[in-house]
Amino acid sequence: MDNITGAAGTLGNSAPNSNEGDSAIATLKGIGASQAMIEFEMDGTITTANENFLGAMGYQLSEIVGKHHSIFATEEYKATRIQVASATGGSMPKNT
Repeated sequence: MDNITGAAGTLGNSAPNSNEGDSAIATLKGIGASQAMIEFEMDGTITTANENFLGAMGYQLSEIVGKHHSIFATEEYKATRIQVASATGGSMPKNT
């Protein structure tokens, strides 16, 4: 996935030792090759996903980029999150 390489390249450029940067790049490429991965903006907007994720979920990248990650949540989960937010005065616990 190109974004992994791009992110790893940034990480590699900031590492104090080029071997550490190379290792980080290799690690991220390996994860991307073997795991389903999706990336979001801080607001939950989907920016990209790898082929493993797309295949597992049954989507094309063009169908999900720019949408909020909640498209993958069940209605039951969304309702639970709304109830928790309501009970906590609108703030969501970070580990739920």
